[in-house]
Amino acid sequence: MSNVTICFKDLTLDDMGIDSKKWGKKVTLVCSKDVLDNIHFKDPTNFYYLNAFGFRVYLLTQSYQKAKEMVDEITGKEGFYSVRISKGV
Repeated sequence: MSNVTICFKDLTLDDMGIDSKKWGKKVTLVCSKDVLDNIHFKDPTNFYYLNAFGFRVYLLTQSYQKAKEMVDEITGKEGFYSVRISKGV
């Protein structure tokens, strides 16, 4: 997942309110502009949600239910964000 670019080079998971120590290997941020600008973009994982900044936050899990639980725990807002399934799945 580390080959995906982020809109702002200095932006980290911690800057987005995501604990990098806990979620660093299971979460990847991708700017929606990167997705739209690159016709060869391949989703790094099966599930993602759009955060308030418009970033796709990809979740490394095989289960939709687990992805929902991760989003609820990361955001602290149960049921507020919808988990989306990547098109390439």
